[in-house]
Amino acid sequence: MSTKNFLSLPVEIVYLIFDNLDIHDIIHSVRRVSKHFYRITNSYNRYQLNMCSLKASAVKLLSHRIYPEQIVSLIVNKYYDLNRIDLPLSMSGTRGSIYDISKFINLQNLTLDNVNENDMQKLFEHISLCKNMVKLIIEGFTVTSQQISCLNNL
Repeated sequence: MSTKNFLSLPVEIVYLIFDNLDIHDIIHSVRRVSKHFYRITNSYNRYQLNMCSLKASAVKLLSHRIYPEQIVSLIVNKYYDLNRIDLPLSMSGTRGSIYDISKFINLQNLTLDNVNENDMQKLFEHISLCKNMVKLIIEGFTVTSQQISCLNNL
């Protein structure tokens, strides 16, 4: 019987395992195991960031460990002051705020949960730049005809 070392698994298999782990576990546990896993977590580009389940301090910490380009799913709710969440330097070397959704070039799913009107408007200004967007969920918010028009133009 042959045995395989977890460290010898192909990166693609490790990515499939990461797909089933929480972002916090990947960044704060797996990443610290070895330099090999540190490099893999840095190259992994399918993070799912649910801001509803994280404390503000955890979101801030995560935002300095991953790039916006690495996030494929983002859930935002009204309990965060989106003005206070700064994105880390993107891979292109620019810094921005979470409103600049265009930095999330691989974003496929965006859920806005009871986001206030000002935050919603700022997000809508950039949402059309997300070329990979597959699903947009808006919960607990009445969308105006102007915003519907903006979404139709996507």
